Amino acid sequence: MAGGKKKRPSSAKKNKSRKSNGAGNNKKPIPLEEVLSQAESAEASADTDTALQLFSYAAGVLRRLRASAASDDNVGNSIYTNSNVDQDKKTLSTVLGKMGELKASNGDVEGARSDFLNAIELLGPAPTNSTSSATRDGNKKMEIEEGGEECNIRTAQSSESRAGLHLYLGQLSSGTEALDSFRVGVSELECAVCFLECKCNAGDGTDDDTDMEGCEDLNAKQFLVETR
Repeated sequence: MAGGKKKRPSSAKKNKSRKSNGAGNNKKPIPLEEVLSQAESAEASADTDTALQLFSYAAGVLRRLRASAASDDNVGNSIYTNSNVDQDKKTLSTVLGKMGELKASNGDVEGARSDFLNAIELLGPAPTNSTSSATRDGNKKMEIEEGGEECNIRTAQSSESRAGLHLYLGQLSSGTEALDSFRVGVSELECAVCFLECKCNAGDGTDDDTDMEGCEDLNAKQFLVETR
C-alpha cells in the first residue's frame, strides 16, 4: 500500500514535467518589433550590454530572414515580397549602426568599424553624383537633377544614413583615412539636402491635391530644415 502510494506522485510529476517541456517547446519567439523596442529602451537607459545583446539578436533574426528569402526563392510572392526584402535590409542596416555605436562606447573599435561598414554596404552604393568635386564646384543639385536620381524622402534618408555611418567611421579612424570618411559623410549630407530641395521644388511646382503627396512634401520640408 505504502509503495503504491509513492508511485502515484512520482508518475504525476513525470507527466507534469512532460507537459511543461512540451509547453516550453511551443513557445512563440518574441516579435522582432518588441525586441527592437526593448533594445532602444535599454539603450536610452544606458544599459549598454543589454541593448547590445538585444540588437545582436535582432540582427541574427533579420539575417536569417534574408537568407531564407534568398534560398527559398520567396521574393516576389505574397509571403515575402521585394518590399519586405528592402525593408529588412534597411532595418538590419539601422540595427548594425546601433551595434556599432554601442561597441564603440564599450571600446570595441574593430567590432564597431565592422558593423558600420556592413551597415553601409546594406544601404547600397551612394548616388553616382555624390562626389567631392561636384560639391566643390557648387553643381551638386544640377548634377543630381540631370543624372536622373529620384528626388524623394527615401533617397534623402539613405544619403543621411550613409553620412552618419561614414562620420562615425571617421571618429574611429585617424589621418587620411579619417579625413576621407569625413569628406564622404559631408558629401552624403549635401546630397540629402539636394534631394530634399529637388523634392520640395517639384512639389511647389505641381497642382497635386492628394493628401498623401501633400503630407510627403510637408515632411520633406521639415526633413530639409533638420538636415541643413
